[in-house]
Amino acid sequence: MKRFSMHLLFIVLFLCSAGRSYSLVPKVIDTEGKLEVVATEGPAKLMEMQTPEGKFRVVLLEGTHREMGRQYGKLLAPVLSESLTVFRNLIDRKVYDFGSSYEVVMPVLHKKMNPHIPPRFGEEIKGIVEGAKEAGVEIDEQLLYSGIYMSNISDAYDLSVMLPRGGRGGAYVPKDHIPSCSFFAAWGSRAEDGKLYASRDLDWHKMTGISDYKIVTVYAPVGRNGKKLNGYMTVGAAGLPGALAGMNEKGIAVAEVGAVNSEETLDGTPWTIMLRDILERSSDLDEAVRIMKKTRKTLGYNFMIADGDADRYGSKNWSPGAVAVETDAEHTIVFKAGDPREKGAKAVDKNGKVILKDGKPIFYGLSLDDAVFRADAAIAKDIRKTQSADNGPIRYNSDGDPTDTSAYKERYELQYRILNGFEKGLEVRRPDNGEIVLEGGSPRKIG
Repeated sequence: MKRFSMHLLFIVLFLCSAGRSYSLVPKVIDTEGKLEVVATEGPAKLMEMQTPEGKFRVVLLEGTHREMGRQYGKLLAPVLSESLTVFRNLIDRKVYDFGSSYEVVMPVLHKKMNPHIPPRFGEEIKGIVEGAKEAGVEIDEQLLYSGIYMSNISDAYDLSVMLPRGGRGGAYVPKDHIPSCSFFAAWGSRAEDGKLYASRDLDWHKMTGISDYKIVTVYAPVGRNGKKLNGYMTVGAAGLPGALAGMNEKGIAVAEVGAVNSEETLDGTPWTIMLRDILERSSDLDEAVRIMKKTRKTLGYNFMIADGDADRYGSKNWSPGAVAVETDAEHTIVFKAGDPREKGAKAVDKNGKVILKDGKPIFYGLSLDDAVFRADAAIAKDIRKTQSADNGPIRYNSDGDPTDTSAYKERYELQYRILNGFEKGLEVRRPDNGEIVLEGGSPRKIG
């Protein structure tokens, strides 16, 4: 398998912390040990390393999806039953206030979403069951989909959509599972040697327990016709055969942020599977965007697709770049760096009408050249008008103004201020407690 290009540095912050997230201020973990191979299965390897934050795993897989699944199941069998129990419990907690349970909603989720999952990934899940059984661990095949579905429904606006006969409607956000994600990408004039740097911050509450099973999975897939697909890595949790984030050997990186919206359905492809599909099949930014546009969406999400253009690095045709993609069940809207739609974005009400505060529009879009970044708030008017996230206009008792929310100040705006701070040599402080997150001084590049 071709080595992953070093021309695109992908910073993944899998914090799972109890506090709020600050995407450009990662906690650096100093480890004394190193990754060691602890098990093999044919060409596949499981590597582990102890860190102050617990055990960190890397698994390397190779072959058809069925073969990679079998390798995964056999190597990770001892922890799969534990991690899958966490995902099952998260679904239980998510629907508890509706008087429902995993047993009730899981068949509904499976019936709605499974037909939209490309068959090769279904083959991989069958392989995981087979491999785990060879290792002496019986796993229910449907249970293996729980991580995929839980990641997809974690940002649902109306949980009644997953009940067999509907429900009472209305938004519900569980108190013990609060995703606070963000991402950025910067390149060209903002980065050393013009290379592209991209991030994805997944900040699920620590008490979910999922951080105990964090894993990087490296795939070297072969199609049924024997043709090799892109090699790539994903970041996630053991037992979640989807991508919470990832990067492929061509320099394509993907990230996601939940952006709760009432335009939603379960009759679509779970986003963790869509991201894997993009990594496997896309060689450049345009191709990745085309795949995302063609995929049937489910709920409200913001995505990043970044392209380090690894194959042309150093040539005059080299052109790294990234886009932010805002989606709900009905829309897929792409934003480039310096997009005038973002720079001129005004807060709107549920009818799409511009909101006035003290007689003036609320301008909330922040835009920079050679950079894209997002938290929860959507910029596209057609998506923002049905958004609940970030004080969205459909939220109960909301004035529709995103600028006074923690998501806006501490993730979206803070990323803008830090990227701008690098460019201009400015000091940047956290908005909540004044802590310095970027020292002032001379302008400098991200590196």
